[in-house]
Amino acid sequence: MMRGKEQGGTTTLPSTVTASASAALPGRAEFGHDHFAYIDGQRMRVGATRTLRPLDGESGCAFRQRVDTLVHQLLACGTLEIDEEIRGGIVVQAIIRLHSPPEPAPIYDDHRLAGGRPAGARGRRGGS
Repeated sequence: MMRGKEQGGTTTLPSTVTASASAALPGRAEFGHDHFAYIDGQRMRVGATRTLRPLDGESGCAFRQRVDTLVHQLLACGTLEIDEEIRGGIVVQAIIRLHSPPEPAPIYDDHRLAGGRPAGARGRRGGS
């Protein structure tokens, strides 16, 4: 099921997507999070969310076509929803939500430091 929303700009995709590198590895103009559930004591991936923003110089139509192409590539993975955030009549971001069948998602060894600010640094002004 796909739906548009004039406020809220959120798109969710299943986190079990392996066919699309852009869904698994957010790039410069996208970011997101994965959804997990614990079923009978086992950690399972049950979906993902990706937020996409237009690229520099990309028209609203081209952006929507890019989102539509990605959605059609992911339809086999589960149920998709799309929210579009509209400001001043212009789409500023799309959020794709993917709800997928549960898939085992073990926690792998990761030596990178956790933490940081999801929204970036705060309290700094232009170049300081």
